[in-house]
Amino acid sequence: RLPFLLLLAFFDARVLGFFGRAFMVLSVPLGLVGGATGQVFFVRAAEARHGDGLAALTLRVYRRLLQVGLYPVLLLMLLGPDLFAFVFGQPWHTAGRYAVWIAPWLLLAALASPLSRLFDVLERQRADFATSVLLFLLQTGALVVGGLQGRPETALLLLGLAGVLGRLVQLGVLLHLAGVSLRDALAPVLRYALVSLPLLGLLYLSASHLSPPLHLGLALLSVPLYLGLGVWLDRRIA
Repeated sequence: RLPFLLLLAFFDARVLGFFGRAFMVLSVPLGLVGGATGQVFFVRAAEARHGDGLAALTLRVYRRLLQVGLYPVLLLMLLGPDLFAFVFGQPWHTAGRYAVWIAPWLLLAALASPLSRLFDVLERQRADFATSVLLFLLQTGALVVGGLQGRPETALLLLGLAGVLGRLVQLGVLLHLAGVSLRDALAPVLRYALVSLPLLGLLYLSASHLSPPLHLGLALLSVPLYLGLGVWLDRRIA
């Protein structure tokens, strides 16, 4: 919650309100999925630790979280300002722009948060503390640098970049501790990106030919299509 405090220190309540709306729209659904997954993962990871299934379990959970979260986040990055303006009203267009900048950070946070139970399962509290300190320093530094420049856009862009960097490090440490290779970690990213990009390209090209309600409706319909294609591709590869 550090960004809320520092944004209010450097900017006015209007900027904080835009950021708060963007943050909640992204973090609440991602957090619900991540929180439920984390509770189950903790129990199963504790059992798998004593065998040889921890890496497979971690990779399976990581892959499912990525599959569920990647396309909706990319879709929000494509349509963010227009989507916010349509759902919440034109004054919230700026919040949609903020959402675009912080979406990758919050997606990685949703991936790393459930898997962070590995620190407890493997009794690696020092690694947990180190990555938490890194996240704190990166995000604080980004907000302070952006805040001193007096531009909320700069502050939030730097916050998003710092969050991505910190969460990538944390996620890399977690997957390494679980015994998941870099190749196995990158494979589902490429797989689901290949499914996502054609759908996003079609939505981008159709934006100028459809009315906003019809275009947003088509975007919502593309989510189950993406999930279905992802499941089909997983079964083909398996």
